[in-house]
Amino acid sequence: MVVMRDVLDLQGGVMLKHLFALALVLSAWSGASASAIYSTDFESAPAEWSGSGVVVPTFGNKYWANDSAAGSVAGASVLTFTSGTAVAGASLSLLLGIIDTWDNGAAGYGPDSFKVELDGVEVFSAVFDNYQNLGATVASELTTVSYGSNLIGSGANDAAYKLSVNLGALSAGTHTLKFFASGPGWQGGSDESFALDNLSITAVPEPQTWGLALAGALALGVTRRLRAQR
Repeated sequence: MVVMRDVLDLQGGVMLKHLFALALVLSAWSGASASAIYSTDFESAPAEWSGSGVVVPTFGNKYWANDSAAGSVAGASVLTFTSGTAVAGASLSLLLGIIDTWDNGAAGYGPDSFKVELDGVEVFSAVFDNYQNLGATVASELTTVSYGSNLIGSGANDAAYKLSVNLGALSAGTHTLKFFASGPGWQGGSDESFALDNLSITAVPEPQTWGLALAGALALGVTRRLRAQR
């Protein structure tokens, strides 16, 4: 009987280990695959965009351009998107063009910042400078694509960046992203503007509980069966 109980204990322990391993695999599988919940390359007019800005064609490609000026805060370009389910670890990715005479404040103008807000909460802000040719802005969210090449504007440097922003958890439903320039003395118009392109929002779905629940139920059933056999 002692030997049989030891065997059962061993078998039960191995079985439980397998079940817990299965639970972890199911949990990881259900929560690890990233999914795109919104994307646009602006090649067609996006109805979900509003506020300041317009789709501009350049060399066969299109992008969203905002050259508005309204005091210290320029008019925002607004994206309204919907997440069908609650998601964790949402991320925003886009190409950002900083066009013409953005100032960092050292020359008596600015500082000029580009900002992103999610549902009224700031998720990114950085000061940019093309006017004094001080080089590309450095930030953990930015990867420099080009600087000082007059990509779009004229008479001053331009800069292009890959911008990646962690948006955090998103609830199911409608959300609003705002993109705008800000700074004392912000000029806008033909002096300062920004461009957006190849924008996407990706997210990892919330870990589903059914995987752990199933493994837990199986583990409980095995445990009861082993006890009954003893």
